[in-house]
This record gives sequence, structure tokens and C-alpha cells, in this order.
Amino acid sequence: MSTPKILYILSCRHVMPGAIGAQQLVCYNCDMPKLVVDVHTWEWRMVCSNCNYSPWCGLSQMTANHHADVHARKRQHKTGVRYLENPYGVKVQQRMQEGTDNAGTASSNGNK
Repeated sequence: MSTPKILYILSCRHVMPGAIGAQQLVCYNCDMPKLVVDVHTWEWRMVCSNCNYSPWCGLSQMTANHHADVHARKRQHKTGVRYLENPYGVKVQQRMQEGTDNAGTASSNGNK
């Protein structure tokens, strides 16, 4: 099984997919390495009512619809497309916020 990827917001404000824990990614638009500043937690997801197949499709509703159509056609399963919060993204975002909160607390305590 592959490592889950989530969507990151980079310092240039573009959104890029990356492995969990990434701190810097090459932006497809800027073609330069950029720092990760936040996590984009909402993504399109295809869901199947008959089995556990439900891939995350990032920001592309069209990709989610394609997955749903192909899966329904091949397996004769009932599928749908949803815009949901990715739980991996939420956890990484919380860890990032806790890290910045702890860093801010440590620096403010050191200055007193």
C-alpha cells in the first residue's frame, strides 16, 4: 500500500499534493522549492456503497466522477462523489498548529 498523500498550501499560496510530513515541496506552477505553510483539508472523494473502494481525488471533482463512473461500470456498484475533510489532512494540520503554538510559547517564555 502506498503512503497517503495530502494537499499542502505552499508559501506561494499554490496547493500541491505531498507525502505526510513534508516540509518543502517543488511547486508545479512556480517550478521552485517552496515551504509548506498549511494543509488544505477538504478534498473530493469517490465513495462506493457496495465495497470499501473510495479513493481521495484532491481538488478534482472531475477525477472523482471518473473514478465513480468506471467503478460503477466495471463492478455494477452504486457510487457517489462527496466533498469531505480528509482525516489525514486534519491530523497533520493539527500537528502543524501544535508545533507553531509550542514554538511561540517557548520563544515568548525565553524572552521574559
